[in-house]
Amino acid sequence: MKLSLKHKLAYSSAAIGDAATYSIIGTFLMFFLTTVGHVSPAVAGTLIAVGSVWDVVGSLVIGYWSDHSTSRMGRRRPFLMTGATLLAISCSLVFYTVDAGPVFRILYYGVMILVFWTGFSTFYVPYLALGAEFTDDYTERTHLRSCAYGFNMLGTLLGVVLPSIIVDSLVGGGFTRETSWQMTGAFVGFVSAATIYLTVILSKNKDIPRHTGNMEKPKFNFKVLAELVRGYLDVLKLKPLKILLLASIFYLVSNTIYGADRLYFYTYNLGLDAALVSLVLLLASFNGLLFMPVILFLSRWLDKRSLLMTMMVVSTVLVAAARLMGINSFTGMILFTFIFSIGSSAYWQLMPAILYDICEYDELETGNRRQGTVVSLQSVAEALSQAVAMQLLGVVLELAGFNGDSTVQTPAALEWVENSLTIIPAIFMILTVVMIYRYPITKKKFEEIKEALSRR
Repeated sequence: MKLSLKHKLAYSSAAIGDAATYSIIGTFLMFFLTTVGHVSPAVAGTLIAVGSVWDVVGSLVIGYWSDHSTSRMGRRRPFLMTGATLLAISCSLVFYTVDAGPVFRILYYGVMILVFWTGFSTFYVPYLALGAEFTDDYTERTHLRSCAYGFNMLGTLLGVVLPSIIVDSLVGGGFTRETSWQMTGAFVGFVSAATIYLTVILSKNKDIPRHTGNMEKPKFNFKVLAELVRGYLDVLKLKPLKILLLASIFYLVSNTIYGADRLYFYTYNLGLDAALVSLVLLLASFNGLLFMPVILFLSRWLDKRSLLMTMMVVSTVLVAAARLMGINSFTGMILFTFIFSIGSSAYWQLMPAILYDICEYDELETGNRRQGTVVSLQSVAEALSQAVAMQLLGVVLELAGFNGDSTVQTPAALEWVENSLTIIPAIFMILTVVMIYRYPITKKKFEEIKEALSRR
């Protein structure tokens, strides 16, 4: 079924909040903790990693819960509302500077990070599952996720580009750096929540309640827990899903390290001020918008798997070449962001659409249609990759001698900041390409799956 523009916009609005909250945490939290919050890189990496592991647990529970929800509002939308509220609150509190001893600071940031990821998993898993219910058409899913990706870019502007500008403006207006960060976090959180609420309102006709009876309160006991575990173990038997999840984990480790490390590179290796940092981040966001129509155009001739693999190979080769040549100027950094965006744009635009196709494969193989369970594993992949990436980056910076209280870093620290921007991400991108190559569901195979389902 061909989706109308109204339906695409209804679904895509929440993609702003998705990208904004995910981006501000991925891009600024590590930098904030080590330079404003007075937390060491290794400890900061550990705190973020623990939060990501918590997100894994939350994603698994929410995926199962939303599949079995009996709310009159639908299976997914109540979770979107709850998650949006938690995100609005936690984005403000996680960027609050605690004036206390080191132990209390660590405990405070640890709790706030857990609250944030609770809100994110509560929103993100049902939101991603909602897209699979909008349409079961192979091509329309690409178009739906492309529209959402366009809104993701607006969210990226909100969560990546504006924070530096807002903080710099507030500091210039007389606010302290600490207060400026908290106000910025609150602004991003509450705007993000508003975009999610909009999708809740507009997607009513697509989020059909499981039944119209009274809402049943969820029961959490050993029986339900055992059923949840069996359900996930069962869905993980699907070979294409396992391959796809490994591809996601490898790429997201690469993308997360790049996203968190670039602020260090801009600030210490290139010596850029806040205005130029914001400009680089803005241009990087526009790269995503630039590649969106390109990917849609190329998808006429290449299926999603082939297109993702091709663009990832190109990006990987060029990222490795950039390290060999060196990134020594503002112009070089602009070119590098373009190079990296080739792979990242393809991943964020195509991977969710590829994941949706697993739902029909699951139905054919097992007789079950478990969108929430399937897509929650993508959220798990994102959480695990962030845990690995942030812990790895924190350890690398710590061992290299990075000092957040110093305006000048040692040559070793600068070298590993650059390696964390280039070589380390390139290694994980190579592993991503290997996994995508092994993924078996092409467009032809998907049409065969749908035909087999229709014969039932």
